[in-house]
Amino acid sequence: MFKKLIVIFSFALLLSACKDIKDDPISFVTYNPFVLDGEKFDKKYSVLNKRGYRSVEFIRGFENFKTWTKLIAVRYQQLPLINNSPLDAAKNMLSLAKRVSPKISGRIIVNKEKNEAVVEFGVVPPGKRYVEYNFFRYVKNRSKNGLVSVQFAKRLTSKNTSSKKEMNAFRKSWLDQIVKFDMREAGSYVGQL
Repeated sequence: MFKKLIVIFSFALLLSACKDIKDDPISFVTYNPFVLDGEKFDKKYSVLNKRGYRSVEFIRGFENFKTWTKLIAVRYQQLPLINNSPLDAAKNMLSLAKRVSPKISGRIIVNKEKNEAVVEFGVVPPGKRYVEYNFFRYVKNRSKNGLVSVQFAKRLTSKNTSSKKEMNAFRKSWLDQIVKFDMREAGSYVGQL
C-alpha cells in the first residue's frame, strides 16, 4: 500500500511539475549529437521548470517531435519521496507503464555497485497505433539531491515491426548501449555534472 502511494504521489508530483514548465524557445540546433545504432540524434527540444525539472529530447534530423520513431531524452528531476532512488524510480516507471498497458511485460536491471537501475518495457499509448519501446537508465546526480535519467525510445508500427529475432537483437543492442552511455555527458545536458 505504501509503495502504491509513493507511485501515485510521484506521478502527481511529476504532473504538477509539468504544469509549471517554462519552455525554452523551441530550438532545433545541432548540439553535440548523440549517436545510437550509428545514427545521429541532433534535433533538440529543451524544457525547464521552476522546481528544477529539466528535460532535453533529441531526435534524428529528418524527423519531427510529433511523429518521431526514435528518441533519446535526458532528464533531471528531484524525487525526495523515494529518496531519489534509481531502483524506486525504475519501479515507478514500470508500474506507470503497466497502468497504461496492463498486458505489457518489462524488466528492471540493477547495478548495486554503481547504485543505478535500467528499466525496459513496451507500452501502447491510449488511442495510438504503435508500441513505444523504452529503456530508461537512472543514476543519482553527484550531489545526491536528484536523479539523472536517459531514455531511449522507439515507436514500432506495422510498417517497421521486426521479426522476433530482429526484435531480440534490437533489445540487446539498446540495452548494451544504454548501460555504456556516458552519464556524465548526459548530466551536462541538464546542468548536473
